[in-house]
Amino acid sequence: MKAENDTLIMIVPSTIDSIPIWAVGLGLFVMLSISIEVGFQLGRRIAVDQGLSKHPVEAAVSTALLGLMAFMTAFTFNSAMTRHAELRHLGTVDAKLAQKLHNLSDLLPVDNASASKGLIREYLQSRSAAIERQNADELNAVIVRSREIQDDLWAIASSERVRGMKNATPHYINGLTALIENDTARQAAALSNRLPAVILYALGSLAVLAVGLLGLSSGLHGRRSRLVATVFIAAYSMIFVLIVDLDRPLRSLFKLGDPVGEGVLDSFGE
Repeated sequence: MKAENDTLIMIVPSTIDSIPIWAVGLGLFVMLSISIEVGFQLGRRIAVDQGLSKHPVEAAVSTALLGLMAFMTAFTFNSAMTRHAELRHLGTVDAKLAQKLHNLSDLLPVDNASASKGLIREYLQSRSAAIERQNADELNAVIVRSREIQDDLWAIASSERVRGMKNATPHYINGLTALIENDTARQAAALSNRLPAVILYALGSLAVLAVGLLGLSSGLHGRRSRLVATVFIAAYSMIFVLIVDLDRPLRSLFKLGDPVGEGVLDSFGE
């Protein structure tokens, strides 16, 4: 018998996922630096050619774009952090549900209980291993094995010996159903409920445009601070890197870890 939920969510890396996280940050830093320099040089040329030193319209537009960039960045970062917190919560719940099902296995006949506990242990071990995976193919293999384990647990629950135990079967099946539903929700949160790539591209493009106009405004006024501009660009690039890394199923900076799952495994003993 198969698990009730046959949905199997796999990793399908997007274009931006294939770029090393350090390259994302460095690339954005270079693009923003070029944009602000081009804007500054263009502003100086306009000021010299037209004999103008003040362009209130350009300054106002630049300020508005910077404000819009800040709003979009804050909103996107909050969305990424909310997803990160949801993943941590679902991971904790998953480990506790596995522990509960392990305990419910004691209600089954001895051989079924032993098989169930072994599968649950393997499930938690594969779960912990999946968190450490930095390769899409390896993680997909772990996801497939996890579903196979759930199917094997359903086979135990549907066996004639277990079904004949009226007092044990409903509790065991309810515990297994809760585990599978939570695991499906966890996979969806990790692999499907991601920021649309177009939002990340739009955020980067908006930043390039905003700092370009900032450089233009500085050029029109004939003054700028390279240090301040560099610090601003570096800070924004760092924030963008954090957003991208939080959104990735395979992370470099933010490790979810699995302390609860490891603690549950330790509680099982040998």
